[in-house]
Amino acid sequence: MAKFQRTTMTLPQSVTQDLRYCSAVLGISVSALTAELLAETLSHMSMQLHEALRTERPGSAGEQRRLVGGSIAVIRERLAELERQMP
Repeated sequence: MAKFQRTTMTLPQSVTQDLRYCSAVLGISVSALTAELLAETLSHMSMQLHEALRTERPGSAGEQRRLVGGSIAVIRERLAELERQMP
C-alpha cells in the first residue's frame, strides 16, 4: 500500500467546486480523486523536467511563484514550455 502525506493547496474557487462536485457524484473523497488525477501527470512531468532541465532551471533557488498578479503569465509560460517538450 502506498504511503500518503497530507498537503495543503490554495486553488481557484472554480477548481475547488469542480473537485467537490465530481467527488460527490463519484462517491470518492476529494483526496482520492486529486491523487488519481495528478499521479500519472505529475510522474510524467517530473521525468520530463529532470531530463529537459538538468542544467537550466527556470526559477532561482527557493523561488516559488503563486498564481496571482504578474506571476500568472510566468507560470503559464513555464507550463506551456514543458508541454511543448512532451511527446
